[in-house]
Amino acid sequence: MNYGNFTPGFIDALAKIIGNRSVLEVYAGNGFLAKSLRERGVQIYPTSLFSSHDGHQLGMYCEVAESSSFEAVYRQGDQFDVLLMSWPITDFSTFFCSKAWLGKEQISRPIIFIGELPGSLLGHSTMLSGCACDNFFASIADMTLIEEYEPRNILDRAAILKVSKEKVADQEKLLFRGTAQRNRALQEG
Repeated sequence: MNYGNFTPGFIDALAKIIGNRSVLEVYAGNGFLAKSLRERGVQIYPTSLFSSHDGHQLGMYCEVAESSSFEAVYRQGDQFDVLLMSWPITDFSTFFCSKAWLGKEQISRPIIFIGELPGSLLGHSTMLSGCACDNFFASIADMTLIEEYEPRNILDRAAILKVSKEKVADQEKLLFRGTAQRNRALQEG
């Protein structure tokens, strides 16, 4: 089971884009993409929480370390050159991964994202959101679509993203301001 359209041509193109850089994969699920990239010489470390929707219960393609996405990036991100996210979930973990991926030096390194992007990033008039949280998408400073990917719907894409420390900081302020307001409202009853 794979949400992405991982054709041999796309995987070949992705391996060429990655080159000799090392990859930390979060949301790796059953390890299909990691196995396919390893077969093409990519050094990749796949991680997953093994949630019910990721297909792992149907069998694994390679060994995948059990870890939350944030924990993997926070603890091991500085050992890798590229972060790979394939069909993440729509909670705040993608945003916190992007923040941790900036690292202590606050350097924007590439994130390869495969999944649904919000219509607004693709120039669509639709208000449909993507398969990660809005704060993550609002942190993107640069995006290059990977043309070899064959989308399955109008939002499904593969892209090389970079987030900016300024946009991440702005989104973090918005996120925590909203949380503080919600907590006050709950206390006031």
